[in-house]
Amino acid sequence: MSTRVPGARLGWSALVGDLGRPSERSRTVRVLVFLALAISVGAASTTDAISASGALAAVLAMALGSVVAGRRRDDLHAWIAVGVTAVTVVLVARFMTTHLSVATPAELRAPLAQLLITMECCRTFAMRTRRELRFALSSSSAMVAVAASMSLSFTFIVPLTGWAIVVAAAIAAAHRSDLRERMDHADGPRARPGVRSILPAVVGIALAGIVGIGVFLIVPAAKSSRFLANIAHLPRSTPVPRQGDLSNPSLGANNPSGGTEGPEGGQAQTFGYFGFSKTLDTGVRGRPDDTLVMRVRSSTPDFWRGQSFDLWDGRTWTMSDERTRVLAGGSPIQVSVLPDDPPVRSDELIQTYFLETSGPNVIFGAARPSQVYIPQAALFQLQDGTLRTGVELEAGSIYTVVSQRPYATPQRLRSSGDTAETAPEALQVRYGAMPVATRRVVDLTEQLVQGQPTTYDKVMAIQDWMGKNTKYSVDIPPLPPTTDAVDQFLFVDRVGFCEQIATSLVVMLRSQGIPARLAVGYAAGERNPFTGLYEVRAKDAHAWAEVYFPSVGWQAFDPTASVPLSGDPPPDAARVGLGTYLNAHFGRYVRPVAALLAGLVALGLFAALWRPTRAFVARRRRRANATWAELTLIRLEAIGTKLGRPRGTGETAREYARALQRTVLPDERFTPIIDAMERDAYGPLPVDDEERLQATRMLDELAEVSR
Repeated sequence: MSTRVPGARLGWSALVGDLGRPSERSRTVRVLVFLALAISVGAASTTDAISASGALAAVLAMALGSVVAGRRRDDLHAWIAVGVTAVTVVLVARFMTTHLSVATPAELRAPLAQLLITMECCRTFAMRTRRELRFALSSSSAMVAVAASMSLSFTFIVPLTGWAIVVAAAIAAAHRSDLRERMDHADGPRARPGVRSILPAVVGIALAGIVGIGVFLIVPAAKSSRFLANIAHLPRSTPVPRQGDLSNPSLGANNPSGGTEGPEGGQAQTFGYFGFSKTLDTGVRGRPDDTLVMRVRSSTPDFWRGQSFDLWDGRTWTMSDERTRVLAGGSPIQVSVLPDDPPVRSDELIQTYFLETSGPNVIFGAARPSQVYIPQAALFQLQDGTLRTGVELEAGSIYTVVSQRPYATPQRLRSSGDTAETAPEALQVRYGAMPVATRRVVDLTEQLVQGQPTTYDKVMAIQDWMGKNTKYSVDIPPLPPTTDAVDQFLFVDRVGFCEQIATSLVVMLRSQGIPARLAVGYAAGERNPFTGLYEVRAKDAHAWAEVYFPSVGWQAFDPTASVPLSGDPPPDAARVGLGTYLNAHFGRYVRPVAALLAGLVALGLFAALWRPTRAFVARRRRRANATWAELTLIRLEAIGTKLGRPRGTGETAREYARALQRTVLPDERFTPIIDAMERDAYGPLPVDDEERLQATRMLDELAEVSR
């Protein structure tokens, strides 16, 4: 244990406690290490890697272990260290044997976090040395990294920032303690460890941040995996009023589907989307708001399809067949293949839906779900493939859908030819029969598709015309009573949102005998590059056209947006969408943050340069008014400082010279120099030029030695 030298200065020690001790004995360092561990456990708890009760128990155990190890450091029983080592070995062995056959690393994240937390709960009781304190900080960083990989939102930045601040403080405090210890054992006076003592911590954190950003910019995007954490959870299992029926609490309580119908030509009443009902009235105006509805974990964007409509009366869409079949079995529930789903090449896409608000009891999913992970004994499937649960889907619900997306490219869609001639008869009757449409809608369609050899080319021709001659807007005129909605949109208003645009495409295609229907769900949403999840808001509620192709089955088309095809490449890097996301969410903060950072940089430069500048000015003034004796002493001090032995406060010139002779410059030539300086400063007569010249030569020789 080091001893404090009377009169030695510690600077900040009065503020931060006992940083004069070695780091392993410093209460401040131990408290900071414990806080880093506690925050990392809390971060893991926010991602459900560990339960809240488990996290609380772990933090209490770590606190007790830290106190025991800190107080009994010098006489800690050997059996504690042996027991901790044995438990650690058992835990690691159990982890490896239990999870050795896991197919992907994604499944290891939660068990790995639990393993690290359990190990640290034990290790804190034997945390005696500096190495063990550093290892604890490393373990906390591993726990935070695992939790970050499981986080679902940008709010994880809160515990991450808190952890980074505490770790930086712990590194700085440990370095300062160790520096103080070395100074206490050094010969001569101790200089005050100022700002420079925390530079290693600052540089280390900065380098870690730079490396982290660099890795983020080059790391590839996550791929689909069946082995994902948090794949299914229901906070409650509240049954819907009628099993197999549609329920949508987000629309209110008066709608037959569980929602409030908008008035004739009126406004939708809540953030809930009026399309998640048994009918869809294209005369309803207004769009849902910016409420976050759900987050979707998927390796590629798609339409998160909910249900479809097939019966059109010129204004309102209706489901003509609501018969359901029960899909029973354990998790995952196997989804039946429909007669109109051809056995074609497909790509598997796995999506996990994290609901942030209560909504319809519809299971959303990319085209052609094949399996659903949900803690329910059964699901209900409609004839068009729509899936419903028998319980309400409340905020906090999680389910995972495995979809088989038919491999679709423009070339493959063209290979189906004219589906008005090649589609099965049952589909033609239900989806390809002549719809309710005015004469000029039919004439316009015939004009647009004339000469187009395939259904795909006809769809693209209609979409191109809409893109050039209509406008997307949520602010559109009311639909007059008894007016055909498609005719009004194409020839009068020529402005509308997705319901009017997609409805027009479906009606125009059906007028040519092409099987088509209206699908509703959500657009992909905004991809959060930090979490890799798609953030879906109420305003992303969407309607689009689905067209049948014998070569792939039902394929989505949307004149208002680019539809992701299964043949399109997924995002190739985690950073995809970073600029757009930052600009959308933080663009308004760029200028004030930049101004704040510029001010902090300026303040930091001022603080860093203030003392050197003041010292430089003082030296200049001292030299300008100094006598020969004072100038000679200044040169001697500079030589000693270069050799690692600066002059101490209150040290006389002769005491300093003797200290140099004992330590870094064992040279007897100091004595005549010091004698000449004292006689020049305090004697009745100044020294002559010969003595000054001799002293100067000696200093020149000593300066050469110090280089």
